[in-house]
Amino acid sequence: MDIEITRTLPQSIETEKTILGSLLISAEAVDIAMEILTEAHFIKTANRHIFKAIYELYQKNQVIDIITVSEKLKQLNLLEEAEGDYYLSQLIAMISSPAGIEYYAKIIKEKAELRNVINSSTEIINYCYLPEANMDDCLVKLESISSKQDATQKTPLIKMETAVDTSLKVIEEKYTANKSGKVVGLRTGFYILDKILGGLRRKKYIILAARPSVGKTAIALKIAYNIAKSGSPVGFISLEMGSDELIERILAFTSTIEGDKIRDGILNDNEYERMIKVSGRIAELPIIFTDDYGLNINRLVSKARILKVKHKIGLLIVDYLQIIPWNGDSENSALTEISRKIKLLAGELDIPIILLSQLSREVTKRANPQPRLSDLRGSGSIEQDADLVMFMWRQWLIDSDTNPNLPFEGKTDLIIAKHRGGKLGHIELYFEQDYVNFINPEDKSIYEQSTPAAARNEPGEKKIPF
Repeated sequence: MDIEITRTLPQSIETEKTILGSLLISAEAVDIAMEILTEAHFIKTANRHIFKAIYELYQKNQVIDIITVSEKLKQLNLLEEAEGDYYLSQLIAMISSPAGIEYYAKIIKEKAELRNVINSSTEIINYCYLPEANMDDCLVKLESISSKQDATQKTPLIKMETAVDTSLKVIEEKYTANKSGKVVGLRTGFYILDKILGGLRRKKYIILAARPSVGKTAIALKIAYNIAKSGSPVGFISLEMGSDELIERILAFTSTIEGDKIRDGILNDNEYERMIKVSGRIAELPIIFTDDYGLNINRLVSKARILKVKHKIGLLIVDYLQIIPWNGDSENSALTEISRKIKLLAGELDIPIILLSQLSREVTKRANPQPRLSDLRGSGSIEQDADLVMFMWRQWLIDSDTNPNLPFEGKTDLIIAKHRGGKLGHIELYFEQDYVNFINPEDKSIYEQSTPAAARNEPGEKKIPF
């Protein structure tokens, strides 16, 4: 015999009544409650109407007591649904002190949020039973539970005293770090960049843009490697290259074996042993890859949340913007939506997010083809949303188009074109073409000295940089 189980939605009617009684006798309680609650938090209809009346009086800076609330309910034609004046008097009678109003308000808010999750989950379950249901739409609905601020959500008010105290703590942290020669954020491993930025900061939405073949993925991978080496887990969502290709690149610059040799398996015994030795060490790095080529923005957001909760990532890298699948009337509107969601995601996960992006082809048609903010491909909102915009520029690539015999030059400019609240400028890096690797110019001689002689067709072997 089946037993039917009935369940009651999360609620606390007595707590609702306690809150309303407190609001009828204490102006201070009203101030506290208005920062936390809305009428939608109340499950009992009468309580919801009474809070609505109190809120309207509060908005007009009018006296709030049993008489004014009763009159307001009459004006709204809600007194009868609010169970009349007798119910209001009962609310006051049960209160001896309005103390604890903030605690009670948070209880009611949590009960309302739990009800919202139940309702949304029920809708999703019902949708999944439909013949036309599909996984992408289901994920969109799931995202709405965890990411969308529901109608009951309020942004807390922050007093000047609290804001100043919070800011001083942040400034003190930076001050202490600077005195000790440290950076506050995650170290990229590129010295000048870390000095200008103070490392990659939490909640920052970072755009790293360039034309194809300049090295967006290579520099992003090197940043991921450097940060993971320091012990902070990194999520790397690649929509263009598989994790096997990315690992080949890391193996190349850590073992100083040419990338083409590793890719094609054309290794001598010495190189093979060296690669195996290095692979054991990089296998311990906390980098988590996902190379789902069909990952749309909603699934990307879901993956990012899993990376944060399960792997505690301190940085997320997404490669790259224009390849994220989209639906809509235009690429511009799609990129606008994607950019906005990633910006919100950085704040939600409390980590920096680096989003790689292509530049418009127009950049190559100008007399001075160095990138500028207007070259961000697809949408002006990308520039607007980003906290930091960096461009990669290699003059040699432009010059070699007209002069194919021009000797290779690895000098690469990293241009900080937008830095909300910080300095702009150009940073010089060096690109090691054989190893698909970016290094600081001052490290160039160190890498050349430590490159195994076998890779330079010289006798002997020197220490492998790692």
